[in-house]
Parts: sequence; C-alpha cells; structure tokens
Amino acid sequence: MYFSLITPVRGSELGAARAWNGVYNDHQWLWLFFPGQQDSPRRFLFRRHDDGALARYYVVSHEIPQSPSSDWQVQSKAYAPTPQAGSVWHFELRANPTITISSAPKSESGKKQGVRHDVVMHAKRKKLAELGLREWKEWVSEDKPTMGQLVWDSCSAWITSRAAKIGVEFDLDCLQVDSYQQHRENHKGDIKKNDKGEAVKTQKSLRFSSVDFTGVLRVRDPVLLADALTQGIGHAKGFGCGLLLIRPAN
Repeated sequence: MYFSLITPVRGSELGAARAWNGVYNDHQWLWLFFPGQQDSPRRFLFRRHDDGALARYYVVSHEIPQSPSSDWQVQSKAYAPTPQAGSVWHFELRANPTITISSAPKSESGKKQGVRHDVVMHAKRKKLAELGLREWKEWVSEDKPTMGQLVWDSCSAWITSRAAKIGVEFDLDCLQVDSYQQHRENHKGDIKKNDKGEAVKTQKSLRFSSVDFTGVLRVRDPVLLADALTQGIGHAKGFGCGLLLIRPAN
C-alpha cells in the first residue's frame, strides 16, 4: 500500500484550481491517476482538503498514483501502518454516516430489503414521528434541539458504534463533529438509445451526506485498526469519504 499527497505544482496553482469542482468531478478525476484501472474495482481511498482556494488530496492506494497533468505533483511513500495496542493517536475522518433500515420482505426468498438513510435525517424524522409532527418548523417548544445538537448526537453515536469493529476506543471528551453537508449533484450518465433510436446521455443524481470527525483514539486491536486505515470506514468511499488519518498524540 502507498500513502500519497497530491498538490498543485508551484506556479500552476491557478490552472489546478480551475480544473475540478465538486465531489463527482473529484471521483472521476482521481481515476486518471491510476491509468488502466477505470474498468476495475476501485483500489484507493482519498480525502480532499481545501487550503484556501486550492485543493490537495490525501490518497491511500495499492499502486503509486501517476499525475496525468503538469499542474499536479504526487509525493508517495510505502504505507503499512502498525499501531500498537494501548497507543493514543489524534485522528481525522470524513465519513458518510448512515443507518440501514430493514423493510418487510419483498422477494420470494423472504429476505428483508435494507435501505440506507442519513443518520441525521433519520434522527430528525424519528423525533418528528414521536411528537406527531410532519415538519421541523412545527416543533416550537423549548426542548427542540438545534441542528448542531442533532448532528452531534446522531453522528457521535454512529462513530462510537463502530469503535469495536475498527479496534479503537474514542475519547468522547475530545471528539469534534463538524461540517455536516448534504451533497446533491447531477451528472451525465451512460449513453443509451431513446425511443427514436438516437444515442443520448442520461442524467444521474448523486445524493449523500458527509461529516468531519476529529479527536483522539486509543488502540484496542491493532489488526482491526490497520485494516480500517487501508480499507476505510463507512460508505461513499469513492466520493472522498472513509479515509481515516492518524498521527501520534505525543
């Protein structure tokens, strides 16, 4: 595995800044750094970090990225994390927190169908249902939580519920939950024929949410954590979510 930093080349910052905008464009563009893999399963994770008007990318991948443009440079090093049990680390994670709700069986096999929901919107709908309300604005009592509190409660519960699966314990006193966003983008899809037999490009909709976590974790199971560092956490990994970044706390 390799850990890479992709940044604009000095003197080419304006060209780099104009080139890409939006999570779907990031998704498409980063494939260009792995030529010959566009038709293969994705073998990399990434995290975009904006430094002012400029974007930089952290990437964990099976192969070393190769820059397709003179506007960008790639710095790579071998990546084989071996965190020790009991060690303490600062962490950063941009994630897509979701909850899967099972519905009644819809197939002949009797298997229930699972549907993923944004944990914040799910918590919001659940509270409204408990109060018998249809819209958030109808809740006018003093105990109504702020949107920030709703994000904190639902997202902190989401990440702590995953602690054992990735071999860590999160320090809730240090946990920060920021930058909750609902991403809504339309983009061109596959080429298909219309009723007249003409080739047309379809439209696809991209819908997901993201939130940034920062804080401190303690390692409980080094093997599970090493797997999370290279394989990612949660969904929407192809759109800049799931890459767990850590650095020593001392």
